[in-house]
Parts: sequence; structure tokens; C-alpha cells
Amino acid sequence: MMHWPGAGPLLVVGSFALIGAFSPLCTNMKIKTNAMNAGQFVFVITLSMYAIVLTTLLTMNVSGPVLERFSRDEADNSNIVKYFEKKKERLLSELSNDSTQVSRLENFKSVSESASAAKKLIYAMRIELVEYVEGVDKATAQNLVLHPNDIIRKDNYDIVNALLLNGQGTNNATALKTAIDNYKSTVLKVATQNEKLSTKINGLLNTNSVGEGETLKTWEEANFRNNMLISALSRLSDIEKNICLIETEV
Repeated sequence: MMHWPGAGPLLVVGSFALIGAFSPLCTNMKIKTNAMNAGQFVFVITLSMYAIVLTTLLTMNVSGPVLERFSRDEADNSNIVKYFEKKKERLLSELSNDSTQVSRLENFKSVSESASAAKKLIYAMRIELVEYVEGVDKATAQNLVLHPNDIIRKDNYDIVNALLLNGQGTNNATALKTAIDNYKSTVLKVATQNEKLSTKINGLLNTNSVGEGETLKTWEEANFRNNMLISALSRLSDIEKNICLIETEV
């Protein structure tokens, strides 16, 4: 039930061993000693069937197509972030070469620095998650982040909880919330005269607690609690995408 390494194969082998070895040998021994009748034999077969169904269900993980969808979302978000980064570099080049846009350039740099701080934290969080879940070094983790389909333990969530929510990671969800709030404060100052843009900023960078029924979940819990690794990576990329979008808009 804990899905420790090797648990799945052992459960499958155990199911085959129950039907192919244990049940026939046990039944044969009992029949030879006249210790089993037809009713008891049916009971043994029925009990074995229930045991196999239970162990087979326990070996099941999240289906491949579901995980592939998360991988596609992660890859799509990464491509969108790259697009915004190229657009930002082009805009920075244009402003730097225009002497009449000094104040605009200062605002641009202020927003860009704040956005970079948040994006660097997100990148560090993604690397750290993959490092711990896959048990690899930093260089390998960086490569896996670029190729999420190559991640083996996509459905792991206990290490995600430990690193992002239980304070065991160097970079956690609370630090990310603080970085987003700081970034939001910076961009709102720049966009103070644009009500429509300010509304968009508050919507895309919302870090308020979320109500679920009678309970109130923190932003960190709502976004990362019990999320699979690939889902957490996709969510981090989605947040990064929102940061880039607001950066470009501002």
C-alpha cells in the first residue's frame, strides 16, 4: 500500500504464486488427508480470487495517459515562458536604444528584476523537486526538467509535500508566495493608472486563501498539497507563465 520500490512486482508475483503454487499444493495435501470437502474447495478458490483482485488493485498507479497529459501541459507552459522571455529581450533592446523612453526603461527594469527573482525561485524549486524524487544529481535534474516525459516517478506526491509544505526543502511554497506577493506589489505600482491591467494582475497573481466548504485552505495547501510531481511542476510552470504574461503586459 505504501508503494515502496519493488512492491508492485512482488504483489503481481504473489498473485501468480497463490494460484499457481500455493492453492494447488495446499488443496492436494488436504484432499489426500481427507481434510477438505467440495464446499471447502470452492471457499479456497473464492478466497484466492478476492485476494488476487485486491493485490492487483493495489499495484495500480495513475494511468499513463493522465501523466502524459500533465507532461504535455508542462512542456507547453515551458514553451510559452520561452516566448515571453524572447519578447522581453526584444522590448528591452528597443527601449535601451530610445533616449526618449528613460522613465519607461526604469519601470521595465524594476519589473524585470522582481519577476526574475520569482522565476529563479520557481526554477530552483523545480530542480530540487526532481533531484529528490528521482534521486539524481543537479545536472541530471536540469535535463529532466527540460524533458518531463523522461521523469520516471511522475506520480510521487509524498516528497512534494515534504519539500514544498513541510519545510524540508530549501525552497518551499511559502517562499514562493512571498516572492509572488513582492512581484505583485511592484507591478501594481507601475500599473496604478491602468484599472483593467491592475484587475488582471490581482487575478493572475492571487495568493489569497481558498475556501472549500466550511474549511479555508492556504494558497500553498490549495496549490501543492498531495499533488503529484508532474502536476506540481506543471503548476509551477503555470505560475511562471502568469508572471511572464504580467511582465510583458506591464
